[in-house]
Amino acid sequence: MMKRTVRRRIAALATVATVFGLSFGVAAAAWAVPSSDDPPGETVVENEASTQADATTTDESTETDAQSTQSESTETSPSTEQSTEGTSDSVSGQPVLLDVVVVDKVTFCHARPPQQWGWWGPKAITTSVNAFFNSGHSDHGADIVPPFDYQKGSDVIHFPGLNWTAEGQAILANDCQAPKPSQPEDQVTTENDSRSTCAAGVEGRSRTVTTAYVWNDEEGWVLGTPSYGEWSAWTHVRDLTSAEKVDLKCPQPNQPDPKVEKTDEHRSTCATGVESREGTITTAYVFDETTWSWVLGAPGETQWGAWTHVRDLTNAEKAELKCPQSEQPADLVTQETVQQKSCKAGVEERSRTTTTPYVFDVETWTWKLGTAQVGDWSAWTHVRDLTADERKTLQCDNPQKPDDVVQTVTEQHKTCAAGVEERSHQVVTTYTLVDGKWMGDTEAGPWSDWTKVRDLNADERRALKCDAAVAPPQPEGPALATTGAEFLVPGLLTAGAAMALGALTVFVRRRQTK
Repeated sequence: MMKRTVRRRIAALATVATVFGLSFGVAAAAWAVPSSDDPPGETVVENEASTQADATTTDESTETDAQSTQSESTETSPSTEQSTEGTSDSVSGQPVLLDVVVVDKVTFCHARPPQQWGWWGPKAITTSVNAFFNSGHSDHGADIVPPFDYQKGSDVIHFPGLNWTAEGQAILANDCQAPKPSQPEDQVTTENDSRSTCAAGVEGRSRTVTTAYVWNDEEGWVLGTPSYGEWSAWTHVRDLTSAEKVDLKCPQPNQPDPKVEKTDEHRSTCATGVESREGTITTAYVFDETTWSWVLGAPGETQWGAWTHVRDLTNAEKAELKCPQSEQPADLVTQETVQQKSCKAGVEERSRTTTTPYVFDVETWTWKLGTAQVGDWSAWTHVRDLTADERKTLQCDNPQKPDDVVQTVTEQHKTCAAGVEERSHQVVTTYTLVDGKWMGDTEAGPWSDWTKVRDLNADERRALKCDAAVAPPQPEGPALATTGAEFLVPGLLTAGAAMALGALTVFVRRRQTK
C-alpha cells in the first residue's frame, strides 16, 4: 500500500515537472556546472524529474513514513543494490527514469588517528548528508563510506564513497569493528652455545626458543615471552687452534721425532768417471710457546757416505773435462765389387777400394770418421761363362734386335691470315721378339700446336686469291645467277653436255620414227 502511494505522488510530481519544464530546465542547466562550494569528490548528475527534488522538503519532521522507511533502509544497508523504477508522464506520455535513490542521511565508519589502530566506535556513525560534508568526512582518506546520492537544489549529486572494498563493507557491517586478524604462527629460533677445552677442543650445543604472539588492543598481535627448550648434548666441532691452546695454556704435546732427510751429490773425473755419495741431514723439533706447538729447528750438519762409481764419462763430458785423447783407430777400408753380363764376354767384374781415416773431434772428445778416399775402378776381368738360363734371359741365341725407329712427321698448311704454319709429331717403332722374329709396333705421338713458319709469297697469295678485290654490290633487277670464276667453266661444260645429250636423244627418236 505504501509503495502505491509513493508511485502516485511521483506521477503527480512528474506532471507538474512537465508543465514547468521550461523554467526549471534553465535552472537545471545552471546547476549542472560545478561550483567552488561543492564538496570534493562529488559528481553532479542531471535529474530528469527535477520537480521531484523541489517538492521534497529537507525538514526531517515533515518526511513521510514511506520516505523515512526508505532512508533508514539505505542507512542500515548501504551496500545493498537499489532497484531502478520507472513511470510515465501523464501529460506528455514520455517515460521518466528514476535510476538513483536519494538519501539525506549516511552511515559510515570514522577512522582514528594514524598512530592508533582501528576506527572510532564501537558503533557506526549516522549523520545527515550536510553534516557529513560540513565535518570534512569526504576528505578523510581512512574513513569507510558507502557510495550514495543526495539532493542539492534541483540536482542529484553522487558521492562515490571511500574505501568501499569487500574488507571495508565487512567492517561497516560489523559496526566499525575490524575483524581480528589470524594469530601468526609461533616464532621458532635456535640458540647456539659453544665452549673450548684442552681435552675436547671446541664443542657446541643448541636449544630451541619458541615465542608465541599475544594480542594487544593498540598494536595487534605482538611477540610474547620466549619459551626455552632443553640444551642438546655437547658435540665436538673442531680441534683448538694454536692460538686457542696458548690462551688456554694447554699442556705441551709430546715432542716429535727429529726430521731426517736424504741428499746426494755427484762428481766427474777423467780417472774414475761419474761418482756419487749419499748424505743425511737431521733436524730436531723445538717448542714454540707463541703457537704452543713443536716446530722444526735449525738443520744439523750433513753426514756424507763414501764415493761410489756410477758410470763412465760420456764423450761430451770427456771433452768438457779435457781428458787425454784415446788411441786413434785404424783407417776404415771397404771394397766395392760390381758385375756385368754379356753374350760376348760372359760374366765380368771389377772393383775399387775406399779408405776412410779417423779424425779427432774436440767437441765430443772422440775419434770420428773423416772424408772417404775412393780409389779407381779396376779393369773388367772375366769371371766365368754364361749359364744356359743367363743366355736365354739375355736372348743370346736369338736374332739381333733392331734398333727402335723414331720418325718425325711434319705437315704444313697455308692461310691468308696466318701465312705458312706447320706442326709435327713423332712416330716410334719398337720391336718385340715373337716366335723367334722381331715384330715392329708403331705408335704415333700427339700433334704439336700450329707454329708459323713464314709469310706467304706472292705466288701463294695469288693462288689463294688473298688480294682479290671485293665485288661491288649489284643493283636490284631481275634475279640473275651470279657465279664466281671457279664455277664458270664447270657450269659451261655441264650446260654443253646437257645440250649434246638432248640433241642425241632427238636424233635417236627420229631414227626410230623412220
